[in-house]
Amino acid sequence: MAALLAAALLLTAVFPVQAAAGDENKHRSFTVGQYAFSKLEKAHELLSDEKFTEAREVLNKMSEHRGLNEHERAVMHQTYAYIESSQQHYRAAAERFEKALALDALPEGARLNTLYNLAQIYLADENFDEAAAKLEEWFTQATNPGPEAYYLLAVAYIQAGRHDAAYTPASTAVTQAKTLKQSWLQLLLALELERKDYGKALKLLETAVQKWPNKAYWMQLSAVYAELGREQDSLAAMQVAYTQGYLTSDSELRNLARMYLYHDLPFQAATLLEKAFDQGRITPEPSAYELLADAWLNARDYDKALAPLRKAASMSDDGKLYLKLARLLIEREDWKTAAEALMQALAKPQLKERGKALLLLGIARYSNNDWQGSQQAFEKASRFDAQRQEARKWLEHLRRKQGQDGH
Repeated sequence: MAALLAAALLLTAVFPVQAAAGDENKHRSFTVGQYAFSKLEKAHELLSDEKFTEAREVLNKMSEHRGLNEHERAVMHQTYAYIESSQQHYRAAAERFEKALALDALPEGARLNTLYNLAQIYLADENFDEAAAKLEEWFTQATNPGPEAYYLLAVAYIQAGRHDAAYTPASTAVTQAKTLKQSWLQLLLALELERKDYGKALKLLETAVQKWPNKAYWMQLSAVYAELGREQDSLAAMQVAYTQGYLTSDSELRNLARMYLYHDLPFQAATLLEKAFDQGRITPEPSAYELLADAWLNARDYDKALAPLRKAASMSDDGKLYLKLARLLIEREDWKTAAEALMQALAKPQLKERGKALLLLGIARYSNNDWQGSQQAFEKASRFDAQRQEARKWLEHLRRKQGQDGH
């Protein structure tokens, strides 16, 4: 740093610099005398060695010299600013850069660089409005600004809460970039998602997963495909994330299982959930076991559905899962076990579908030749409006059956 500054100072000492456009009739010579040069060079050497106190002392002594011209004082304030910013004293650094600019004694290129540095210092000091204002001023005077400057302006606008203003410079930074930086893409992506421009966001995400594949990008890609109605692509993106080992949490794995079920791929859902349970990645709770049971039910593997459904029912408080288990057992004509499941459902005070459970209990008992128990269940079921008519039909059927059998 010291060598570069020394070279720059030497150039200004030897070659006069023409004023900016608009001052065609004025030519100013920005020179640094031997005294000022030696002090500035020494200060930068100490700064490079992180001897901040000593560097500041050199500049303090220089500032007392009465023979300094305005250009020398401007460069001195710049150097103070470098010392302060190196110690993260951003407010003090900003004050020094402001003093350097106020002297209006820097060559045009150096003045613009100082203005740009001042904007960066304001950003570091979280003075975002000032940072944006200085960059706006810089852009009105700079020639062919690079993508880095556009990105910095976008950041300043974002931090200042001016998201709409940030969009154009953020887009320009990405468009102009010869080598795209991930942070630039991320900023523009966030703005596209905020604007709900999912088509443009999709292009950015497809680039991101190719250049910097990670969990966040694959998850966002899946979500954007879904927003665009491309459900198959949304699932495919989640599958890639899963195969790459990015999906590890309970919610992520269950979400993928639900996506499989939505796309009528129950076997894949069940296999994923079985593996996740084995690995301890799914919380053993009723809703998780019920999801696994549903996957096997949709895959028409009723034998494999029974165990997780029993587990879910035994852990649940409201009895509805015992009712669901009973329906499966009735479907399998396992009447005795179905009746047991229904009794367990009815033992839960929170069970809401009590009339339905009693009706099914009557059917299960009747099918298991327990006519007395069946009659009791149907009589109780008939007290519920929704089941009254059907329960009475069963009771009439029972009376006829018993009459035919001589009971």
